[in-house]
Amino acid sequence: VSRLVPKNITISKDLDPALPPVEGDVSQIEQVLMNLIINAKDAMPDGGEISITSRLVEIEQKSLDIPTTIKSGEYVYITVRDTGMGIAEEHLPHIFEPFYTTKEKGKGTGLGLAMVYGIIKEHGGYITVDSRVGHETIFNIYLPTSKRRFFRERSEGAEHITGVETILVIDDEIPILQLIKETLFRSGFNVMVYDNPLHGLDFFRANSKKVDLVITDIVMPSMDGAELIKKLRELDPTTKIIATTGFSEDIGNIWIDGFLKKPFQTSKLLSVIRNVLDRGKGTSNPV
Repeated sequence: VSRLVPKNITISKDLDPALPPVEGDVSQIEQVLMNLIINAKDAMPDGGEISITSRLVEIEQKSLDIPTTIKSGEYVYITVRDTGMGIAEEHLPHIFEPFYTTKEKGKGTGLGLAMVYGIIKEHGGYITVDSRVGHETIFNIYLPTSKRRFFRERSEGAEHITGVETILVIDDEIPILQLIKETLFRSGFNVMVYDNPLHGLDFFRANSKKVDLVITDIVMPSMDGAELIKKLRELDPTTKIIATTGFSEDIGNIWIDGFLKKPFQTSKLLSVIRNVLDRGKGTSNPV
């Protein structure tokens, strides 16, 4: 966690070590937490504190301090709090909407919190936000506990997918970049990441012969993925390209070799990468 924030921001954690299990995908929950930590960092340009807590809570419909939309039951309750600038009251009802952002132009697409909301809902959970302008913002996550018994088993899929190829990853969402980078490094790949498509294009222009695969988001500020892919193809028509997006799988008439719908599991990421790379250079077909 500390690698995601500058030195003028401190991180404190108060985590219950004896929480019951929840059913879900670990990599997606990691994406949620990284997104919230990055958001907290961006809200504190002059430094501050991020605190992360977790505990078990029992929700009852009569609880006055719990939103009425949350069903009764047992939940793992996670909070991510920052001491930043806060969110204005008029923005709070909209922050989980796609493309809604309070950041200045070019600093984000407004997809990060929409993805966070989608992941939590897919896990049967809830996310709320409390904020005081000039003081703090707290994101509250409720994940329902599972009564099933779980046993740790060795994954037979993702752990066996490895490679030594060089992969360029371009995505304006830093938590996504971090997740992909760490996953690929662990699997032996050489990885270069850029959160600005213009900088990623500059790197490719200077190193196209060394890059075996490009993974790019479709919706980005500065330059969208479709335009970026077009320019990559102009520089090297044989380049292997995987497109990612958190929205419709219908991305138009774009010449790509593979597609990943966000949020994705790390096993799916590695499987698609290995499949595209193994087709060999010069065999690309429009998807």
